[in-house]
Amino acid sequence: MQLEGEDLGGMSAEQMQAVIHDLHVHQIELEMQNEQLRLSQEDLEAARERFVELYDFAPVGYLTLNKEGLIVQANLTSVSMLGVERSRLVNVSFSRFVSSDDQEAYYHCWRKVFQSAGTHSCELRLRPASAEMFHGRLEAVRGIEGGAVVCRMTLSDITRQKRSEEQLRESERRRLKHESEEWKRLALEAGELGAWDQDVPTGRITCSAHACEMLDFPANTVFTWESVVSRVHPEDRAAFLREVEKSMDPAGFRRCDVVFRILLHRGSIRWLRFVAQTFFEGSALPRAARRTGVLADITRLKEAEEVVRSRAKELEGLVRERTGRLEEAIGELEHFSYTLVHDLRAPLRSVAGFSGLLLDSCGELSPANRKLLERSIMAVKRMDQLILDALNYNKIVRQHLPLDPVDCAALLEDVLDSYPQFQEARACICVNGVIPVVLGNTALLTQCFSNLLTNALKFVPNGTAPRVNISAQHLDNRVRIWIEDNGIGIREENHETIFKIFQRLNRDYEGTGIGLALVKKAVERMRGTVGFESQGQGSRFWLELEKAPAVGS
Repeated sequence: MQLEGEDLGGMSAEQMQAVIHDLHVHQIELEMQNEQLRLSQEDLEAARERFVELYDFAPVGYLTLNKEGLIVQANLTSVSMLGVERSRLVNVSFSRFVSSDDQEAYYHCWRKVFQSAGTHSCELRLRPASAEMFHGRLEAVRGIEGGAVVCRMTLSDITRQKRSEEQLRESERRRLKHESEEWKRLALEAGELGAWDQDVPTGRITCSAHACEMLDFPANTVFTWESVVSRVHPEDRAAFLREVEKSMDPAGFRRCDVVFRILLHRGSIRWLRFVAQTFFEGSALPRAARRTGVLADITRLKEAEEVVRSRAKELEGLVRERTGRLEEAIGELEHFSYTLVHDLRAPLRSVAGFSGLLLDSCGELSPANRKLLERSIMAVKRMDQLILDALNYNKIVRQHLPLDPVDCAALLEDVLDSYPQFQEARACICVNGVIPVVLGNTALLTQCFSNLLTNALKFVPNGTAPRVNISAQHLDNRVRIWIEDNGIGIREENHETIFKIFQRLNRDYEGTGIGLALVKKAVERMRGTVGFESQGQGSRFWLELEKAPAVGS
């Protein structure tokens, strides 16, 4: 191919031949491209014809609406549904075909199409120009056409589906009504109940055979309200009428539930329970129309209640008698306990006093005899402490102690400062963090802290300085107070018995075996729990109690 500005006169024959060849090749390529374009155009026309056929003869209607709700395009199916020629359908508002009862639902769906992305649908009743109304389902989506925002929608005729659904619902209603009546009949028979139906304006009452029998009327008899009221026991008549009258108030519960007695012809009495609902007519001025309910014969129940009341009175008298005896026995036992404790401690104090005098006055005693006297004095003191601990345990078990907010931090500080056994070891005891206020009893908590701290300081290996850490842990509405030591620990075989009374687990240390039992019982009286952890050396005891309520709550 000749370039711009080239001089063809200066080209050789070979060059001219090459240029002619190139032009021929380009000509062939252009012809091939033209053929491909022609084939593509034919395919495009065929596809367009197929699309038009699919669009026009689709089983659902296709419509395109502008933002004003006017129809821009419609296929033949939608034209057939709406009963208007396609040329006359353009620029017609689609809402014109929507039933007046469904206009709000249509506009609600229409607004959502232009306000949010995605497909939106609704079911409407549509009224074509020249046919009867049908049920249609719209599915609409927002689109762009010619630079303008439009709504593309499909329209499906679901009239047959709606009729099938209505037939199904009607069939289900009939089935449920039949089952309800059958269940009602079975329930009345199973519960030995009688059915009651009253026309309130006329007073005529229709009852089941069992209800007639309860009221002492012949079976399948239609009787009046006055005849029923006349058979109500005179002592119950006023209350019966008052309860029924309450159900006549349209602003009230419209229900009555009353127990009364019926006077039978043979002179006996039958107890009945009547439960009924009153139904009203009219909205402006409601008027009682019907009263429907059930009757139950509760004569046997009332007789049983009378027997129970009689037996209850007998039991109350028996309980009072036995309670009096028990209180008398408890009083005698308390007097005996205090007398026994006093009588036991008096000779113990005498033995301890005389042994001390003998030990002080006899300087010539041999070391062996002196040791025997010292062991006697220690045994007397241990016995005296055992009696006191047993008495304290008995008090905790028997006494009713009130629960009040207790400041554990202040109580611990008071115990550490006022008890002599803790003053020398005060430096070994560390309180970590804030110990909160709990719901408990000051005397019981003082006993618990004293016993646990005494054990923590006492049960340590020889030559080891005791270390005790006190801390608190919050557990929802409860508080767990930890007392941790570096003592000898508790062997695993003793974990189950450590809180039992008179359990001394180590005879190398002084004690009565009541301290931890006393702690457990005191914590339980404060609605709490107690436990421990011990793996080899050292122990961690904890008390778990309720948090005290906040001030003003």
